[in-house]
Amino acid sequence: MINILSFLSVALLGVVIVLLIMIKSKLSNTDVSGLISKLDVFEKTIGRFESVLRDEIGRIREEMNKAARDQRVEQSEAFRTFGDSVIKQMIDIANMQKAQLDTFSAQLGAFAKASGERLDGVRLESSTGAKQLREEV
Repeated sequence: MINILSFLSVALLGVVIVLLIMIKSKLSNTDVSGLISKLDVFEKTIGRFESVLRDEIGRIREEMNKAARDQRVEQSEAFRTFGDSVIKQMIDIANMQKAQLDTFSAQLGAFAKASGERLDGVRLESSTGAKQLREEV
């Protein structure tokens, strides 16, 4: 936007110079006072245009800076929200894994206890059988 306005300013200045050259070649030296007053008016107009242009460029720059700042804040909040969401999901997954490991540990303990009891029963039967066998022999 600034480049376009700068280009327009330069183009307008070029047109003014060309017009001044054309006017100077057509006018005689006697009619210079009217031309000077018109040039003064034109110079003031150009000065106002330049002032307005600078103000507009400054306003555009401020608006762009504000928009960039707002966008950075919005992205920062989005990343923060995303990070919080990821952390919450990771905590939920860790808690779920802990519960599953606790359940597995309890099942493994029950299996070990049942296996021990069965082994004790087998051992008792074996020793009883062996004792009976010795007595018979």
